[in-house]
Amino acid sequence: GLVAGWGILIWRQKSEKNVPDVVQLLFLTAGVTVSFWCVWLVIPIGVVMYWLMRQRTTATAPEVVQEQKKVTPVSFWIHAAWVVSLLIAIPLYRAYPRLQLPLHVGMWIAAAAAMTWVVRNATDGRFRYVFPVIGLFFLLWPLNASPAWERRTGLQEAAAEIQEHLEKHLEATRRSTLPNIDCVLYVYAEPGIYYHLSADAGGSVSYMTQPAGNLSLVEPGATDKRVPALLITGPHAHQDHPELLESPTPIPGLRLLQEIPYQPSDFVLLDDMSPNELADGRNRSIRVWYIEGK
Repeated sequence: GLVAGWGILIWRQKSEKNVPDVVQLLFLTAGVTVSFWCVWLVIPIGVVMYWLMRQRTTATAPEVVQEQKKVTPVSFWIHAAWVVSLLIAIPLYRAYPRLQLPLHVGMWIAAAAAMTWVVRNATDGRFRYVFPVIGLFFLLWPLNASPAWERRTGLQEAAAEIQEHLEKHLEATRRSTLPNIDCVLYVYAEPGIYYHLSADAGGSVSYMTQPAGNLSLVEPGATDKRVPALLITGPHAHQDHPELLESPTPIPGLRLLQEIPYQPSDFVLLDDMSPNELADGRNRSIRVWYIEGK
């Protein structure tokens, strides 16, 4: 409850979203959070096992129940600094949902310590059925949740498709006059695509991958005329330059060769848009351009 309430405060302070949008956002990200909240399953199961062992020991030899070790001041203050510092630092940064994940871990540990303390002090049997019920709840609750993890391989698949069609693309461009290199791939504002293309450069086409800081490389003389140059753009570039989506030739010297559908996960899209905008933001594309040059 503390984490969810703090999340609402973060999103209201750091974005223009209203309360209904924030609540919807928390529900949409709950599926991903459940995969991390699986640690909660370990807590009630461990507490139930401890409770059963305590009941058995108390029934057989009550006089030999040992005094449990207390939490040391050092560990308590380290954990307090962990949780309190995150509660202060997270709102000062951009409201990425993933920033709450380390806070969740701190809350897990605090909850585990609190549950263990209650069990240790439940000598009168009033809490006999509390933790078995809690354990059952956390076992059944994720079954009705949203998918815990969406597909996150869209950029990798797009990079593989680009490599697959490179040879065909080069048939429509000028030939390279440099030895051992057929083309240069410039990737603009998509580090994920750049990583996958540069990590797996082995194939029938020999290419070099380079990052592009802006679209100035489209200007005459900006690229080496001895080797074909291809430009790869994605959602970030299209957001900064909407004209790249308007026509196959949006900028003089740039010609569209390929368009690859790309669907980012909702967890990524929620960094930049409200839940009500997800339907329109899911359909993205990766485009491959030929820099004609002059």
